Amino acid sequence: MLSREECLAILELPPDANQYEIENRYTMLIKRYRGQTDSASMGKMEKISLAYNVLTGRYVEPEPRDPRLETMVFGKSRRQWRNIWYYGRVPFLLGLVGVIILGYFVYTMLTNKPPDFQIAFVGNFGRYGHVEKNTEDYIIEMFPDFESVEVLTLPMDLSSIDGPQVAETDGAIRPADSNLYNYIMKMVTLIAGDSYEVFVCDRLVFDRYAREGAFDDITELYTSWQSELPDQVKPLRRRIDAGDDQRPVDVDPADNFDLSLPILGLDVTALNLTPGLGIYGDTQILTIGVRASAREEAEQFLKNWMLDFVRMHEQQAEHEAAMTTESY
Repeated sequence: MLSREECLAILELPPDANQYEIENRYTMLIKRYRGQTDSASMGKMEKISLAYNVLTGRYVEPEPRDPRLETMVFGKSRRQWRNIWYYGRVPFLLGLVGVIILGYFVYTMLTNKPPDFQIAFVGNFGRYGHVEKNTEDYIIEMFPDFESVEVLTLPMDLSSIDGPQVAETDGAIRPADSNLYNYIMKMVTLIAGDSYEVFVCDRLVFDRYAREGAFDDITELYTSWQSELPDQVKPLRRRIDAGDDQRPVDVDPADNFDLSLPILGLDVTALNLTPGLGIYGDTQILTIGVRASAREEAEQFLKNWMLDFVRMHEQQAEHEAAMTTESY
């Protein structure tokens, strides 16, 4: 590298020149030789720039020339490939990450297997414990071949749909208006597109969505099961509102039901089935989704769930009878 004295001589400055003089002299010399393309002028310009960079601390010692970097690989030298990697590594890595993420989503969509069974608890229900885990375990115990079960809870308090809603101290979920609207829209989406096998609803949710065609006809099922089910299970039909153009003559005045319409749900409130799964509410209605993809399994699940209640109470009665006999 040039000494200070050599650099000042190239710039035609005295040994005691200051920084201001160096800057002015450099500017003047650059203007003098700018635009000249002959070899002498270009050589002079190169020396002037080198001297100026050394004096101002801008000079960077060039790397020792490595002959290995001149080896050609795929039409370019190793030095060129190194420069390409240095300046292009960030875009390359970002692109690679993007390709990996896109590939993951494509793979997930192609290999994603829908759940074997879907069940939704919809209404003003309270909950405790691990509802999803309890429900999944109960269903898989009933259907050992199932690999996955999807459990959804949609808290909706339709009794106060026109007013603000908050979470009560008893644990019941009463969402605010914006959340309630979101839950209602989610329910509409489930009805329109998803293949949920079973909906467990409260009475207000059942009455609302039965009119909208969310639940499948289980009239024949109830008829075939009726002799096995406890008397507490009550069949439910679509409610007929006042002024309904389809209001028939044969209407149950107590519940305002058209008895000629199909049965769409079973009121099992008296059986109190859901607390065993961690769900409780004032009313509990069992239904089958109109788009259920595993209809036979849904039917079997509902029947077994209700009959489990019968067997449990029979066993409890037998146990109590045995204890009474032993006491005598």
